[in-house]
Amino acid sequence: MTQPFEQLELEFGQFIGNPNTVAVASGTAALHIACEVARTKITDDVTGEVKPSIAIPEYTMVACARAARMADMQPVFVDCLDNLQMNTDLIPSNVDAIMAVHIYGNLCDINNIHSKQRIVIEDMAEVHGAIPHPETFAACWSFYKNKTIHGEEGGMIAFKDSHQASYAKKLRTLGFDQHHDYFHVPRGVNARMSNAHACLILPSLAAYKGTRADRLQVATRYDRWIPEVWQMPACTYPWVYPLRIRGMKPNQQREMVLRLNIRGIAARQGFKSMGMQTEFHQEPPYDITNAMRIQSEIMYLPLDVADWYAAKVCDELMNVAKIVIPLLTPTV
Repeated sequence: MTQPFEQLELEFGQFIGNPNTVAVASGTAALHIACEVARTKITDDVTGEVKPSIAIPEYTMVACARAARMADMQPVFVDCLDNLQMNTDLIPSNVDAIMAVHIYGNLCDINNIHSKQRIVIEDMAEVHGAIPHPETFAACWSFYKNKTIHGEEGGMIAFKDSHQASYAKKLRTLGFDQHHDYFHVPRGVNARMSNAHACLILPSLAAYKGTRADRLQVATRYDRWIPEVWQMPACTYPWVYPLRIRGMKPNQQREMVLRLNIRGIAARQGFKSMGMQTEFHQEPPYDITNAMRIQSEIMYLPLDVADWYAAKVCDELMNVAKIVIPLLTPTV
């Protein structure tokens, strides 16, 4: 009998056109296991003493860098462009792998990344509906409850090679193979997706087209009512609605989001530079990167709201902005 998590692997494989799918407990687990499998292509070391390098965007979710660290890989952070995507021209030539992260509903320059001739892991968590590059080693998704395809939690990996997918399925179950004889594949973890989570994700996958259409409609409403000077490039695969308010300071960013949250609007601050995170902190002196310069100017609004509610979101945004950032708020 097919288990729900196996059914999800099957249906998601059909959705993206790749049958080499592996369901896991979370998006972070997907990235971690993808890194573990990539690691075996670089070194046969299982102790963690060898730490292959992996280029990761400096402007991204911390799960990306943490997943690499969990796989005993060494993150090398790469600055972003003004559109928040990784500046592929800055990827060092000596890294062993590259994590291509698509930020806030738009694709990074994946073709240029593949021209570097390195192992590529694609983080697709924010571009549900996009198809990974055909040469990508492993593509990863999150099904966290705020994603376009979602449950309460969960993740998926799609490998280019079926053998790598089979190996990943062993890693997600503590390294057990099909014999369950307690001789474990090294570096396995408990990252199985529960059937309960799969049962929540399956109907959301089936409803993807409608969900995407609804989010595009809300994004169109925002485009109409939010000052153009604050708008980012239109999202091809809508997940959230990012804004860049040039000149906004960190304390103003926090205050804007807090006041919107108090009003019941699920606004969020943008990502923070990996170099500013405690576990990846760089000791000064260090170069001030583009990610560091613009991180306090980024916030985002929810798209998973009713069409009529979008007007309320925009009204509250402008009301709060007039209080918190009056000098930066255009007259609309």
